[in-house]
Amino acid sequence: MMDGFLVIDKPKGKTSFDIVADLRKILNERRIGHLGTLDPMATGVLVIAIGRATKLNEFLMIMDKEYDAEIVLGARSDTCDAEGKIDYKPEYIKAIYKEASARKEAEPDLKKVMVALEEFKGVIDQVPPQFSAIKVNGERAYHLARQGLPVRLPSRKVKISDITDIGFRVDEYGYGILLEGMEKPVMLPVVNCKIKCGSGTYIRSIARDLGEKLGCFGFLGGLRRTRVGQFDLERAVKVENVKAETVELIPLDNVLEGWARMDLNRADYDRIMRGQRIKVGGSFPGSYVSGYYEGKLVSILRYDNKLGSLKVYKNL
Repeated sequence: MMDGFLVIDKPKGKTSFDIVADLRKILNERRIGHLGTLDPMATGVLVIAIGRATKLNEFLMIMDKEYDAEIVLGARSDTCDAEGKIDYKPEYIKAIYKEASARKEAEPDLKKVMVALEEFKGVIDQVPPQFSAIKVNGERAYHLARQGLPVRLPSRKVKISDITDIGFRVDEYGYGILLEGMEKPVMLPVVNCKIKCGSGTYIRSIARDLGEKLGCFGFLGGLRRTRVGQFDLERAVKVENVKAETVELIPLDNVLEGWARMDLNRADYDRIMRGQRIKVGGSFPGSYVSGYYEGKLVSILRYDNKLGSLKVYKNL
């Protein structure tokens, strides 16, 4: 029986569920899930929980994430990314170009872009893309959007910790879009940046909203997730390299670093397995306590300060 975490470097074009389905076949294990969806066009860190690790999903879903983003300016997309229907007009991009002079050709105003990006830092209100998995009256938003039905999603609070390593690509180094009736692609300017954010943040929405702030429209041209909590690309493997006989899983304990720990004796272990409280001396910092029996993580507990006891939150 397998228990632990695996970090996959998701390739472009596959859904997160495709990866889960592949791993279920490779590892011959049904209890497999992923911690945070990556869109098909995105690549990078996809954390996989296997066996008892799936019971810890709720604690990992809220971990901060880091991305390398490629934001295309001068066009918009109904999905807010490169896979949607692209709307382009030459006049869109003029909003971020400095005026040409006798000595200098017109060029994008990088300072204007950087000032606009600063406004995204902190806790902000963000409207998710209409092509998203959020449910509207029991129906996925993207199902409604694909039918051409109006989708109104309320804004929600998200946290953007930082936006760094901002760069600009233009002309032949930009992003090419080939539209109907055109023989050559139109090259649009691209903003590259690193984004550190909290759970629930849509990078597609940042791309859309940046374009709107600048008055030129924008969409997400590429995305690579580089970190989820403590799981980064250095620990990632390609799904085709995973073998049941040699796979090395990250132990459950690794994701609970910093938690208070309770080593249970046999009597307390039996009570915990029956869902009963156990009396303890002293107090425990933090909301949760990891319960161990004979060196093995067996339960997630919560401390009740009033009763001086530990109660079962979830047995593993």
